[in-house]
Amino acid sequence: MAVWKQNLIVLWLGLFLVNAGMTMIVPFLPLYLQDLGITDPAANTTWSGLIFAANFITSFFVQPIWGRLSDRYGHKVMILRSGIGMAIVMTMMGFATSPWQLLLLRLLNGTVAGFNPASLALMASIAPKHKMGTVMGLMQSGIIGGTILGPRWERYGDAPYGELEEGNVFTIEPTILMSPQPSMLVEENVVVTATGAEWLSRRQTELWLAGR
Repeated sequence: MAVWKQNLIVLWLGLFLVNAGMTMIVPFLPLYLQDLGITDPAANTTWSGLIFAANFITSFFVQPIWGRLSDRYGHKVMILRSGIGMAIVMTMMGFATSPWQLLLLRLLNGTVAGFNPASLALMASIAPKHKMGTVMGLMQSGIIGGTILGPRWERYGDAPYGELEEGNVFTIEPTILMSPQPSMLVEENVVVTATGAEWLSRRQTELWLAGR
């Protein structure tokens, strides 16, 4: 098997697992914050939004720097750096004892991230030109597949942490993914009540166009 094909298989698996791991946090983030003492539904919603967005805020500013370093020192170095860095930060999130610690770790995670662009750049540099479209399409399928299946691995909707209790807050985020990167999504927060569930805020009527 050609070397570029071997790298494609390894990087596809890496992209799938990295993006699955990144999206696993979405379903249980409000529940995790409740364990950290944020039981007020409104405060829980605010913290959930801030913590989820923190990763992308720092990533927005830092990614151009990692891109320049990738051009100078090589794409493989950046892939290893981001993969190991995110693994360490995600592990530390499990030991957070306050929302502020979780927020800071998400900011740090965005700082060390960069696995996706480095992987795409590496494959673009080694794949044959006549196979470039196929290779990039397969790489994108790894990103999208991990993003879609990540939350499902957390058994979202199957009563996480046991029985649902009054006051539990959930984020519902149906998403339409499009290649290569943008997605359309609707994000809603609901709170469990004694009689069922209620919208935590006014229901969203517009789609958001987002990119990774």
